[in-house]
Amino acid sequence: MRRAAVALALGLLAAVAEAQTRVPAGANLQAAINAAQPGDVLELAAGATFAGNFTLPAKPGSAPITIRTSTPDSTLPASSELDAGDGPLLATLRTANSTPALRTVGAASHWRFIGLQFAAGASQAAVVQLGDGAIADLAAMPRDFVFDRVLIQVDVSARNGLEMNAADVTVRRSAVRGVKLTGVESHTMITWNGPGPFLVEDNYLEAGSCGFFVGGAAPAVPGLVPSDITFRRNFVTRPLALKTQTGYGIKNLFELKNARRARVYGNTFERNWVDGQHGYAIVLTVRANSHSAPWTTIQDVVFENNIVRHTGMGFNILGLDNQTSGGVVYPSTPMDGVTIRNNLIYDLDRIKWGSPAGATAGGVFMQIDGAPRNLHVENNTVVGQVTGNILNLSGSPIPGFRFRRNIVQKLMTPYQTYGLNGNAVGEGDPAFTRYLAPVAGYPASVVTENVLAGCTPSLYASQPGNVFPTVAALMADFVDPASGNYRLVATSPLRALAAGIDPDALELEPALVRPARAPTGLRLVP
Repeated sequence: MRRAAVALALGLLAAVAEAQTRVPAGANLQAAINAAQPGDVLELAAGATFAGNFTLPAKPGSAPITIRTSTPDSTLPASSELDAGDGPLLATLRTANSTPALRTVGAASHWRFIGLQFAAGASQAAVVQLGDGAIADLAAMPRDFVFDRVLIQVDVSARNGLEMNAADVTVRRSAVRGVKLTGVESHTMITWNGPGPFLVEDNYLEAGSCGFFVGGAAPAVPGLVPSDITFRRNFVTRPLALKTQTGYGIKNLFELKNARRARVYGNTFERNWVDGQHGYAIVLTVRANSHSAPWTTIQDVVFENNIVRHTGMGFNILGLDNQTSGGVVYPSTPMDGVTIRNNLIYDLDRIKWGSPAGATAGGVFMQIDGAPRNLHVENNTVVGQVTGNILNLSGSPIPGFRFRRNIVQKLMTPYQTYGLNGNAVGEGDPAFTRYLAPVAGYPASVVTENVLAGCTPSLYASQPGNVFPTVAALMADFVDPASGNYRLVATSPLRALAAGIDPDALELEPALVRPARAPTGLRLVP
């Protein structure tokens, strides 16, 4: 009887089951959302567009409410590379202004979204907004959202694709496209006032200024550090057309500023250049951005089995906030326990991935400042045509640093470079003396069992166990670097070090993104 009453009230809804309501094109979707009860399914007509700014109210109970397309699951694309061509299979919620197409109200919780498109034309805001930066009580936090085979499509502009200031958010087999905004930093997905957990897997994400972003503003919840973040098998890219344009402030592809217990593995990150920042693709920098969030930190992070390619710089690591206001440094908590392991970084090129105006990138694999605790960098392979320094070390001594079993290169043309370099002291042993000095309470820092191609052995005498082939010899030890196969040949003497990537553990391409993952070997197509 309840379903019949709802149908009569809306005039356009057909009740088909106790917990399922069909919502045809032209129906009042907000009324259907308001009337839905825990456990209900709202089935929106495939191909229909519902224009407006829809809200999710809080409901009693814990059974989820599902809003989905009428297209059966078996017919929906299995790939995360959804695009506008899939429109006839999806139901669309479209905003025509700078209010999100969908947002939560209060402690809205337990919602599922399947086979929907959230679309924006020219917006100055997020396309989908869960929670906000003003919620100061975890009890009032929206929670429990699942987005499955969803497309967030921006036609002209939007600041953010999905804002996740909520608890327990899952996004899988989905795509975010077209997010960008001139003069303002934009993000594919962002959270700064959400506790987590966050599961983001098997998605296609087009970055505007930034791709996936955690932190960046002081949380309203006291002591909040977004936690339990799993980011796996995603394809994070950026349209090359943006490289010929200006005003979008291109910065990076993945950034953590305040995060704890993050696992980042099996992803591909590509296409990053000098513009709004220096061109680092991956940014792990502790940033409180205020005097009111001294708990801000990055702790217990594993970045493993990823591909980072087509970029002007690699990693930017900062252990403590060094920004100031009124002459006072923003207080923060030291970075601790970050591991960067078994990643392939290739086409690191300071010229190709310079700025649209012609400024070159630094070509640096990793910059480290702010004395991060227990930073371990192991079994990575890093190559490029025009690279810069391998490491840039600065600040205070790095407690418990480990740089082990990596394959890296030092190229001297067309620019002078300095291998593992220390600010103001130079390459090799002087850098180690200053920046890897013992720190009480931490294991001794080590640089060992690495392939330091092109480096001069005498400069690294204080750190035994490294080998120093020429860059040409290193390239000859890869199966086919010209086509992107960076597996060591069977006869390579470098195999004895167990250095560089383990190709069998490395996720070559996300499983649900075209082109399909290569079945064997380490053959990567740019």
